[in-house]
Amino acid sequence: MVVRKQIAMALRIATPLIYHNDIPDAEINSRPNLKKLVNGESRLTPPLTVTRQISTAAAPGLKVTIYSKGEKSKYEIYRRVLVKKLKTSIKVWTTRDKTLKSDCRILGRNIKLIASPIAVNGDASSLDSDVSQWLISDPGNKFCAIDKPYQKSQTKEPAIAVCIDDATIFGHFNLIAPAQNRGKALIAGANPNAWQNTQDLTGPNGHAVVKSLEHVIRADAANKFIAYNNIPPDVPKVKTKSNSKGVLMMNPNDVDDASWIVHTIPGFPKALTGYVFPPAEIQKGHLFICLTIKKSEIDAIETLQQKKLINNLVGYLEATSKCYNSNGAAEAD
Repeated sequence: MVVRKQIAMALRIATPLIYHNDIPDAEINSRPNLKKLVNGESRLTPPLTVTRQISTAAAPGLKVTIYSKGEKSKYEIYRRVLVKKLKTSIKVWTTRDKTLKSDCRILGRNIKLIASPIAVNGDASSLDSDVSQWLISDPGNKFCAIDKPYQKSQTKEPAIAVCIDDATIFGHFNLIAPAQNRGKALIAGANPNAWQNTQDLTGPNGHAVVKSLEHVIRADAANKFIAYNNIPPDVPKVKTKSNSKGVLMMNPNDVDDASWIVHTIPGFPKALTGYVFPPAEIQKGHLFICLTIKKSEIDAIETLQQKKLINNLVGYLEATSKCYNSNGAAEAD
């Protein structure tokens, strides 16, 4: 019951916009945080920030930490939460505004913005065509996917970050998917270090994304789920301060069958109506992470069993980043 409590608690603080929920009442009522998440009972209650930790069951174990802040905290998640909690400098890939800059005032707690465009393995990516937000620790083994860009506006908005701690993480994120309707997938299993080319992501078969969503895109008595997205499918002009996108699934008939998907794709996935990848998003950089967990642990945290870690469309290698002094001159990296 531990993992699901941690996930539900972190999501409560981040206040995602839920557009589909068919989890049975008995399952929801037995998990207080999940019930409050579904009922939206978290917006005005403390704590204003939370940290929850999960890890894979199989040795040596993959350590995942969830950081979440509410809109009432007035915290800037990169500086006030992530740098403080990670206790290291960070290199950040995300869109940015003209207010927040690279920050190298505190030794060992720098925020360095990765310059756009970047070239990885001979392929280029730019912030103009990439909607993912991520950072890497410097030094360290942490990779974090954040649902908010490095902009001043997020101090008044909820936010959530999912951070993976793994010694081989930088060796994983060393590819950019080709400029085609397919991506690169890293799937845990017999050969977890090998990236695979996916099939056409607009098609309904033969790739890791649709496989992860097979019990979301069509009805299945053995799978019930909550889907959330600040831009839900087929619902125009919804007002929300959340930017979170994901799916939390469980099998009501099996205590150890559940999974959590975190992604960056607007209007996706459509619930119970077949697989449709938004055509406008196929040429953009997106991130898609799927973790299989024990259903009995969604509402509280002990073990997490990794099934898939998928980098959809874009993968990254540590790239050039700099800090700038008060005169605008670049300082040494």
